[in-house]
Amino acid sequence: EDARRLRDDEQRKVAEWEAEEKYRADEEARLLRDEENHVHISAEEAEQQRRAEEEKEAQLLCEQAEQKRQQQEEESRRTQESAELERLQQELERRRVQEDAQLIREQEERTFMQWEEDSQRILALELTAAENHRMEQKAQRLREREELARIAAEQAEQQRIAE
Repeated sequence: EDARRLRDDEQRKVAEWEAEEKYRADEEARLLRDEENHVHISAEEAEQQRRAEEEKEAQLLCEQAEQKRQQQEEESRRTQESAELERLQQELERRRVQEDAQLIREQEERTFMQWEEDSQRILALELTAAENHRMEQKAQRLREREELARIAAEQAEQQRIAE
C-alpha cells in the first residue's frame, strides 16, 4: 500500500511537472508568435489577455492533471510498467552524466589546445626576439668594423701624407 502510494505520489508529481513544462512551452510559443507578428497590444489589453490566457491555461492544466492522475492510478496497478519507468529514468540519468562528462572532456581539450597555441605563439615571439637581438649585435659589430676600417684608412692617409 505504501509503495503504491509512493508510486502514485511520484506519478502525480511527474504529471504536474509535465503539465507545468507544457504550460511553459505553450507560453514561450505564444510569446514568440506575438513577437514574430509584431503584436502591439496596450498594457491594459495585454493584462486582460494575459489573465484570460492564465485562466485558460490553469483550467487546461487542471484538466491535464486530472487526466494524468487517472492514467497514473491505472499505471500504478501495473508493477511491470512502473519498473520500466524506473529503468528509463536511470538510463536518462546515466546519459546525462555521460553527456556532462563528454562536455567536460571537450572543454578540457579546447582549453589544452588553446594553451598549446598560446605556448607556440610565446615561443615564436621569444625566438623572434632572440633573432632580432642576434641581428642587432651582428649589425653593431659590423658598424664597429666599419669604424675601425675608416680610422685605419684615415691613419694610413695621414701616414702617407706624412711620408
